[in-house]
Amino acid sequence: MTLKQLLMFTTVCRHGSFSQAAGQLNIVQPALSRQIANLEAELGAELVNRSSRPIKPTDEGLFILERAQKILDGVERLKFELAAKLKQQGTQVTVGFVGSALASELPRYLRALRERDPDIHLNLREMTSIEQIDALKEGRIIAGFGRLYVDDNAVEQIVLGKDSLVVALPPTHRLAAGNGPVELDQLQTEPVILYPAGKSPNYTDRVLSELRRRGVALKHVTQVSDLHCALGLVAANTGLSIVPHTAIGNHPEEIVFKKIAGDQVYSPVIMNIRRDDNSRELALLVEAVSLEGSAPDK
Repeated sequence: MTLKQLLMFTTVCRHGSFSQAAGQLNIVQPALSRQIANLEAELGAELVNRSSRPIKPTDEGLFILERAQKILDGVERLKFELAAKLKQQGTQVTVGFVGSALASELPRYLRALRERDPDIHLNLREMTSIEQIDALKEGRIIAGFGRLYVDDNAVEQIVLGKDSLVVALPPTHRLAAGNGPVELDQLQTEPVILYPAGKSPNYTDRVLSELRRRGVALKHVTQVSDLHCALGLVAANTGLSIVPHTAIGNHPEEIVFKKIAGDQVYSPVIMNIRRDDNSRELALLVEAVSLEGSAPDK
């Protein structure tokens, strides 16, 4: 039993619907249903009445619901109290990142920063590349790790590297067979899941632009919130996706990743910083990135 499962269970009970709860939790419904089923199997009891509309907890579910909510409330209090304690003890540094950056070198950079100053307390905020630019200029983050080139005089962008893009496929998809790469023109009529949805320009726009530059126009595109949601839908056999190579570490058994034939398509990994920020903490982070990775290309 995990806190994540308890959160999922209480959210389903609150909404009375698996689909609405999945939307709030930002996951696909099959994954949510599977987690609730796993929790029921572990506890040896049915927790929700799936035939009722709205969905309601069983007697056993009500017993668990009351205690689960107390546990989750306690965790939130603990986080609040710890944050207050850390605020008094050391320097708070907030860093923005796109989800796929966690599968790249970002964790190593942040460890190197903490080694340089153990009193720095890191706060991580997942946000799109464009949201990072706004957050930098408003002083809400000290740096951001994204994947888009942005023309803004207030922001300096340091290119840390480039990830080749790959096609993520359900194992049963016809293009998943064999060891060869996927031709881009084979994707034109396929349902393709890209991310993120919302404010442009974003990673979706970059992928579509790169494909158009190669003469490929996708006919069926669905946009979702983030990488994890896109891969979840691929695993559910609802389409395929185009993701950075570093995403291969996710869902290794449920998804087949294939190289793209011909000239490689890349997605940059970019560190965004505010030009007028001369803080010691940012200098340490830039130093950590420079020494831990290859020489940054500005």
